Amino acid sequence: MDKLNPISRKIVVWWTLLLFLLLNSIAVAQPPAGYYDSTSGLSGYQLKTALYNIIKNHTDQGYSALWGFYEYGDTLPAALTNSGTSTDIIWDIYSYNPNGQNPYEYLSGSDQCGTYSGEGSCYNREHTFPQSWFNQASPMKNDVVQVLPTDGYVNGKRSNYPYSEVGSASWTSQNGSKLGTSSAAGFSGTAFEPIDEFKGDVARIYFYMATRYQNVIANWQSNANADDVLDGTSDHVYDDWFLDLMMQWHEQDPVSQKELDRNNDIYDYQNNRNPFVDHPEYAESIWGYDTIKAEPSNHVANFTTTTVTDNTITLTWNDNDGAVAADYFLLMINTTGTFTPPVDSVPQADDTDLSDGAGDININHGTQTYTWGGLDTATVYYFTIYPYTNTGSNVNYKTDGTVPTAQDTTTATGNSGGGGGGNNADTTYSLLISEVADPGDHSNARFVELYNAGTGDIDFSTEVWYLCRQANGNSWGSDILLTGILKSDSTMVVAGSSSGFNSAYGFYPDTTSGIISGNGDDGYYLFKDGDHTTGTLVDAYGVIDQDGTGTPWEYQDSKAVRLYTVDSASSTWVAGQWKIDDANVADMTPKWHHKTYDWTGAVSTDWFNINNWQVEGTAPRYYYDAGSYLIIHQTGNSPSVSSTDTVFCTKLKTDTNAVMTISSGVFKVSSK
Repeated sequence: MDKLNPISRKIVVWWTLLLFLLLNSIAVAQPPAGYYDSTSGLSGYQLKTALYNIIKNHTDQGYSALWGFYEYGDTLPAALTNSGTSTDIIWDIYSYNPNGQNPYEYLSGSDQCGTYSGEGSCYNREHTFPQSWFNQASPMKNDVVQVLPTDGYVNGKRSNYPYSEVGSASWTSQNGSKLGTSSAAGFSGTAFEPIDEFKGDVARIYFYMATRYQNVIANWQSNANADDVLDGTSDHVYDDWFLDLMMQWHEQDPVSQKELDRNNDIYDYQNNRNPFVDHPEYAESIWGYDTIKAEPSNHVANFTTTTVTDNTITLTWNDNDGAVAADYFLLMINTTGTFTPPVDSVPQADDTDLSDGAGDININHGTQTYTWGGLDTATVYYFTIYPYTNTGSNVNYKTDGTVPTAQDTTTATGNSGGGGGGNNADTTYSLLISEVADPGDHSNARFVELYNAGTGDIDFSTEVWYLCRQANGNSWGSDILLTGILKSDSTMVVAGSSSGFNSAYGFYPDTTSGIISGNGDDGYYLFKDGDHTTGTLVDAYGVIDQDGTGTPWEYQDSKAVRLYTVDSASSTWVAGQWKIDDANVADMTPKWHHKTYDWTGAVSTDWFNINNWQVEGTAPRYYYDAGSYLIIHQTGNSPSVSSTDTVFCTKLKTDTNAVMTISSGVFKVSSK
């Protein structure tokens, strides 16, 4: 059969839907009789908890089983395919075109990733709620409600950026999904926007995640960049800006037949459902978005500048809540000192481009600090801040009373020096290389891990950083421009192969680049404000213009780990900051730097039994290494090291009355 043109295709879809309605009336998701009986008469967080008790303890089918579900639970109706007859085309929210021909299509089961070089290569498993936000743990990782089949390349582009509406797009997929700067009030970082057709789908998935995992989700806020979206609570769950947006998407894109059918398949597959597909009204009943608040009672207190550099100024304040607390704050900056107050019912979009000498940004309640970057040196900047409630046409600013103001002047200092074609750093930086991996048993599992040792987040949309590799001491590859946000005390993994990394470690890296192919004698370097030819050299693994073969920093078939005690970058390689050991995949520790291990003795006295240790109250993903801090607590099972063991640790603490049993003369604790 010839392919249908867009107009014919729409006619087929219309007649198909009309016939369906005539024969079957309006289809609805069909939960078992009595499935939601326990929610009767409930609202607010009581309703949310009742739903949690209904949908918890679903059957975790594992990660690999998702492929099988996609073959029947995520396929396009034949009329929506390019041929008009296919019944086994994957329904990909990042490539499906509701207004015409799909730019490319995937055959279920046979077009799985694999590697990809661009759009249309293959499909993989997209965690709409990013894995890095829950540390790749199960059952979240395997929950088919939130793991959708999507184009692998677009999935990689989306990375772990929050969903939002994008004002300025840096990249657009062939179906119109966008990556770029968020235009939502309250968040101006990098974000990903799906097409309108699926915004409600995404919103209802996020309502599900807030409900199904309400027993653990409050602990995820500090993971990767989850703080952009999560507020650290188990009931409200999301920051106001994000919940506002999800409610908006939920209302603008109602439940579709796709979601209804998929929800029934989900129940058959893992024995639970998405309540917000069955009952869309639950969202408003829980989070109460039918209430319009009055303007805030108070302006902020203690509005002042703190840290000032040649191109940044940091401000802090106290939210100073009154009877009506602010939902958000509009922070404004200019070089004139004259501000035009905002107007009720007219929301102001973020403007962080200060080339015209002025800008503003919307900030969530509770943040109480912001750093303006990209400022001119030796320049006076003025600031003011307005609290407000609600969003959209209901926005209500407090403009009366004494509006707080502040001012400060950027310094006139800068960096200078040489190295690698760029400059050497003459200041302290907290972004550093924390692990370099060349596993002896898997050349496609190589990676470089970066760690933010500072107290503030690093937003790569406002700070320019490159990770660079020099091969054999004489050849620079294509430098990697870092993107996204790296939270304080968090890591970013850059791998050479997404599929190779996933097959080795069970989750995907934060980003991939072919330059991560160092085979033990290649150096890796971090440059700021430019690449290796123009930027400032900040951190080094290796020595520029030196082949690593036979040197102290060679890492062939090994892993090199930065010691736990190192908290700032170094533009020269320092042997005493690293521990290098022969290693295979099983010895690597990606996304696991700077962890504190607590001895519990839960199962025995065996030092090397991983079940005797905990990290942040749970079982550790990996056994500890040189990037870890060990604390021995007083327990019934005190740790014991036998006569044949050698132990290395960077930092070790024993509590009062804690006991360690060490065989005489054979226990070695190295501290560099």
